Amino acid sequence: MISPSALPMLAAAFVSAWIGGFILVWVLGRSPALRQRLRDVPGLMVWQIGVVSGVFGFAVAPAGLQWALFALAAARMAFEALRIHAGQWSGARAGAVILSPILPLALLALVLREGDAAATLILAFLLSEVFDSFAYVGGKVFGRRKVAPWLSPHKTWEGLLTGAAVCLALALTLSGFSVLSLPQALICSAAAAVFATLGDLSASLGKRLAGVKDYPRLIASQGGLLDMFDSWIYVAPMTAFALALAA
Repeated sequence: MISPSALPMLAAAFVSAWIGGFILVWVLGRSPALRQRLRDVPGLMVWQIGVVSGVFGFAVAPAGLQWALFALAAARMAFEALRIHAGQWSGARAGAVILSPILPLALLALVLREGDAAATLILAFLLSEVFDSFAYVGGKVFGRRKVAPWLSPHKTWEGLLTGAAVCLALALTLSGFSVLSLPQALICSAAAAVFATLGDLSASLGKRLAGVKDYPRLIASQGGLLDMFDSWIYVAPMTAFALALAA
């Protein structure tokens, strides 16, 4: 786990990454060739402020409130995953639901049992959000080769490499400010890139097997809770494991 004293630095890293990303999108959007591809990114980034604030609030909440919020969110995620398969169950569909969200939520519950998990949860969210966001932008700008067209038609290798590179740079920056050791930075950034991708693909697997494009939407332009947090619920337990491994 990371010391609670790292929380201000992690908050500063969130703000810096968001501002840097917004400036990058604005600069890229000045190109007529890219403006149309990036048209939806600014709106998503504005919505991201609320999501990040919610995660911070959850991470630092008192234990009782935190467990109540987790139970509510986990129940909603499980409901979303189960609902799309209603009356059409198969072994493959049951396996998809176990992969996302049952297994990662169970592992995340183990992380929440630790009394000093707040900074670890926020670090995991920071790394997964930066990876996902820059993978999305990188895919829009550079994307050519598809990773898994059937599961996620817009995910490209170029996007994943862009996200992984920025995620690594961020982790190394945190290492420079003594939030992480160098081994922790390397292992945590690699875990974030790998498991954020696996989390997204696992959630997509359930949707494709059920023949739906999106889970029921909570807010316009956004998916359900599982769509918003599929990467994080995978990355958080792996980040805790990576921190312990590289301690």
